[in-house]
Formats: sequence, C-alpha cells, structure tokens
Amino acid sequence: MEGLLSTLIRHRVPHLILLILLICLLQPSPLPAPLLTTLEYQLTTSETSQEPLVETVNDINLMYPDWDDPIISGVQMALRSNNPQSAFQILGDHGNNSIVEDSCINIQLYLALEDPEKAASAWQKHSAPCRFDNTILAPLVEYYLGEGDFESAVLMQSEATELSPQDPAGYISLARIYSVYHPEKALAPLQVARSLSAEEDPFILDMIRTIEDSRFEESDAYTLAEVGVLYVRRAEWEYASWALSNAVHLEPDYVEALAYLGYVQDQTGKDGLAMLEKAISLDPRNSLPAIFLADHWIRREETDKAFEAVGTAYRLDPDNPVVAAMQGEIYAQLGDHDSAGAAYLKACELEPDIPDFWILLSEYSLMYEVKVKLLGIRAARNAVLLKPHDAHALDLLGFAHYLSGSFDVAERVLQRALSSNPTYTPALFHMGLTLLELGESSEAVSYIEQAAALEPDSYFGILAARTLETVRQP
Repeated sequence: MEGLLSTLIRHRVPHLILLILLICLLQPSPLPAPLLTTLEYQLTTSETSQEPLVETVNDINLMYPDWDDPIISGVQMALRSNNPQSAFQILGDHGNNSIVEDSCINIQLYLALEDPEKAASAWQKHSAPCRFDNTILAPLVEYYLGEGDFESAVLMQSEATELSPQDPAGYISLARIYSVYHPEKALAPLQVARSLSAEEDPFILDMIRTIEDSRFEESDAYTLAEVGVLYVRRAEWEYASWALSNAVHLEPDYVEALAYLGYVQDQTGKDGLAMLEKAISLDPRNSLPAIFLADHWIRREETDKAFEAVGTAYRLDPDNPVVAAMQGEIYAQLGDHDSAGAAYLKACELEPDIPDFWILLSEYSLMYEVKVKLLGIRAARNAVLLKPHDAHALDLLGFAHYLSGSFDVAERVLQRALSSNPTYTPALFHMGLTLLELGESSEAVSYIEQAAALEPDSYFGILAARTLETVRQP
C-alpha cells in the first residue's frame, strides 16, 4: 500500500507543481515585507542618508522587476514621514517609470516640497488619476487664486465640489471664486449652497443681495466693486483685493474702487498710498479717499499728515461719524483729551444706533483712563444695550466698573461676557484682575492663566503672563 501511495504521489507531482504555479499566478504577489520594513525604518530615522534609501528601493525593484509599487510605496512612505527630499531622490532614480509618471506622486511630491508651480505643471500633464484627491485639489485652488488664474481655480474647485455634492461648503467656495471675477456666475452655486444648508447662511444672503442689487447699474466694474466692499466689511482682505483689482482693471479711473483698494492694501501690509493719491487726484471733492488717506497716516503714526488728511475729509463731509472718530484718534495721539473725547462723542451722536461708535468711545476712555464714569461706563452701557450678547461690549462695561472701583458690579458683568464667549481673552484677564481685588486669589489666578494660555502673543496674553509673575512672587 505504501509503495502504491509513493508511486501515485510521484505520478501527481507535475500536476501539483502546475496547481501551485496557477495559485501563484492567480493570487497577488506577496509583498517584500522585510525590505519594505527596512525602507520605512530608514525613512523615519533622521540619521539615514539618501543612498541607503534609494538602494533599498532598487533592491525591491531588482527582486520584483515587474512590480511597480515599490517605487510608489517608497515615495509615499517618504511623504508620510515628512521626508520629501528622500521621495524626490527615489523618484529621480525611477523618473522614467510609466506607472510613476501616470500617478499622482509627482503632484504630491511638489506640494510637499512647497513648490505649487511645479505641482500645477504636473497636474496639467497627469490630472486624470488625481481628479478625486482633495489633498491635491485644495492646495492647487489656493495656488491658482494667488496667481490670479481664477479660471483654473474654478476648475479645481469644481472637481473638489463633485467629491462631496451634498456639502454646501464646496459650492460656497466655488461661488467665492466666481464672485471676484465674474459675480453673475456666483449666483448658481450660491443658490445650490442655500438649498443644501440646514440654516440660512448670512454670507450667502449678503452675496446674493449684493450681486442682484448691483444689476441696475449694468456695469461689471460696479458689481465687482460692490462685492469687494462686502468682503471689506467681512475683513476678508484677499478676496476684497481680488474683486477690487478686477474692478479697477475694467475701469482704471473708478475712484471708489481705487480708494477701497488702497485701504485694503494698507490692511494687508502693502502700501496703498499710490491708489489713494490717484483716487484723490481724480476726484478731489470725494471724501472717501480722504478718509482712507487719514487712516493710512494714522496707522503709520504720522500725526501731522493724518491731521491734514482728516481735516480735508471734515471739510468735504463734516457730518460723517467716521471722520469724527478719526479726529478723536488723532487728538488722542496728540494728547489733547478734551478734543478727543468730544470728537468721539460727536461720532456717537451722529449715529447713536450704531454700537461700534460707542465701543470706540469706551475703548478710548478706558485706554487713557479719561472720564471713565462719565464717558467709559456710559458708552459701554449704550453699546451693550445695542448688542446685549456681545462679549466685547460686555467686557468693556465690566472693565469700566473695575476701573471705577465697583468690583462686585464688574464681576457680574464680566461673567455675562464670559457666558457669551467663554474663551474671550480680555474678559478672562479682566475677571482675574477683578477677583484679585475681591480677595479670591486662587480663582483669579485660574482666569489669568487661561488668558495667558489662550493667546500668549496677544496684548492681553502678554499682560496676563506679566501679571502672573507679579502675583506669584513671594
């Protein structure tokens, strides 16, 4: 029986070998696990030089010449390890590999190397496999926006939006790009975003209203300027700059667009003086460029030039509350606090229902500790009446009571401020100061520590850190 079994096995050997070969052909090739483990270790070891990395990939490629994944895997491992230079070296030795050329690796690599220009160039050649990778699309959108290539940015964002067709954020992003160069085209994605949103989005409503209301002028430059002003109000300076720049491109002598563009440039660290001066030269009787010119000089603390500019604005528009507030700022810089207080108060009286002017008056009074009970508390109280849940207004009122010595009242008001915004740094700091005065040292330190930790580089964060040093001194 045993001899028969041996003979049968020998007879079946060719069939068994064929079966094993078929299994090997049909099943995926086993991964070269030891070599991949070595590669991953080398990539995560900072001391490893470039040569061993490339040698490991080469070893994998020699052992498995028909397997293209080791090159891609090596590059992907390098990118995951924040080691783009190693990825670049591996890719450089196998750059002619067709699988690599047709993959997204090149684009990912250039993005990791912070070279979006080359990433965009690679996208132009091999975009097909990367059309549904938002980690590639999002940086390319930002790149094209920065280059002013809005058509390409729209293309990238459209593909990104297709990845999540039920997400309103993608349509809003697409509408924002359209809004700065072809506002009418922004309306369709805005309406889609509105239909998908669970709640009304103020931005969507404001943008739709702005574009639709500007139609009566039948001027693309006017619509772009209105969109730019909307972004100014939202302090979205890049989008404001793009929209206003395109408005000026269409109408180079558009005074208001030039003035706003100069203002935006000042806000973003550029010098808007040339734009402002051009606007003034085109229309010397327009108060808007003069107002922005005064703001330009105030920011640079060139008080004499600011005083001259705001004087011009006042002659052109004496009942403008912004001009009055600017006069208050300049008088404060000059140390003329009687005139400063009167100017800020005039701004409030010209527009008593706008809380921002009451806030400016209160801030001035508290900063210089001028007439805190007469101006600071009154102005902050009016601001709170107009914005009862605003943490900033409540903080000003609480701090005004702190400066006037009413610590119990200050604590109650500051608690309201923190109920509106528990992480509002000024209110945390002022609450800490108030509790120190009330003798609650341990709780006071906790508030001040929070203020110092939340915004360590801010004005109030630095004050909080210094206060902690003082409080902790034996």
